[in-house]
Amino acid sequence: MSRVSCEFDAELVELVISKLKRGEAAGLDGITAEHLLYSHSLLPCVLKIAKLYDLMVKFSYVPQSFGKSYTVALLKSGCGVYSKSATVDDFPGISISSVFF
Repeated sequence: MSRVSCEFDAELVELVISKLKRGEAAGLDGITAEHLLYSHSLLPCVLKIAKLYDLMVKFSYVPQSFGKSYTVALLKSGCGVYSKSATVDDFPGISISSVFF
């Protein structure tokens, strides 16, 4: 079985960081996209040096905490708690997850 060679370099990390969606809520780790976007210019190099992503690809292993999120139910805008009987449909869920994962 042949493996596909895939290596993350600092330029790729910088490109991915630059494309992160701004204005989203912080994840469980408290980090927002803005933390990465406005961090020191050496951050992509530091992330590259850590080689976390290279190792995940190389060993085909993703840590259990990756991809986990916390779901919160929020009342829809325009729905007053006292204006009518609230139903499950009035509380859509949002998922909060780490910006790194």
